[in-house]
Amino acid sequence: MKIQVFKSEFTGQLFESKKDYLLHVAQYQEEKESEEEEKELIAKTQELIHMPRLTATSIDDFRQKAFDVINQLNEGNPDKLLLLNFSNLRFTNISNSHSAPIGFERNFRKEDDKPTSYKGWGGVITIIYSKDINSGKDRERIERLLGSFPAINTESGGYRGKEYMGIKGYVLSYELRLYLEDFPFLKEDYQRFINLEDAYQEWQSDIDILCDAKNKADIEILTHQNTYNNKAEKMKELEYEQYEIHSLISKRRSENIESVLLSKPFVELNEFQSLSSKFKY
Repeated sequence: MKIQVFKSEFTGQLFESKKDYLLHVAQYQEEKESEEEEKELIAKTQELIHMPRLTATSIDDFRQKAFDVINQLNEGNPDKLLLLNFSNLRFTNISNSHSAPIGFERNFRKEDDKPTSYKGWGGVITIIYSKDINSGKDRERIERLLGSFPAINTESGGYRGKEYMGIKGYVLSYELRLYLEDFPFLKEDYQRFINLEDAYQEWQSDIDILCDAKNKADIEILTHQNTYNNKAEKMKELEYEQYEIHSLISKRRSENIESVLLSKPFVELNEFQSLSSKFKY
């Protein structure tokens, strides 16, 4: 007796009845669609949580975008994120002993043949949840979002109270590590800054040379001016001496003439003068 069976093209499973086979096909397709939807959701979620760092034009821009995305993904959760704040930020070399840029290795043992730090920002991250006590699963959900958010790396810290910056809730603060490698636009900006800094240093060096040359020229001009002033003053002294000499010469001449006249008087002077007035001698 020949028995008809139905074989699943998806799993290879055999079914004696067509009804069971069709039910299997329907269930498989439903599970497959659900799986595809879940993969698509995961892909969209990954795209969404990486968007803040990939599009950030500043650290504050990243902070605001991260805050918005976390609240978007946390929608429907009674325990909400009220504040995400970065403070005391400083750009420096950030150790990769406990964290590292995305796609890079940590170096907890400070091995010499591996990087021990990367450029980035260190500071403090302050978080405020709306529930002022641990809300269980609701808290776990939002903490998972923050704990795995790309580019946000936290270290030591913990509970800080029930109010911060006038906002009441469950306040937490931790050491914050942000690596430049995780922010493409900021990395480009940093490279431009380095190039401009090199150009600025070269320009500043040229300016310093010009300023030194100007200062030397000013000193030389001042020296010549002083020399000129000294010579001008000396010239005045010489002119005064010349005037005195001329005066003395005139006086001597007058005295000499008088002396000569006295030594050899012109006896007919009065008559001569009288006649001169007549004849203009």
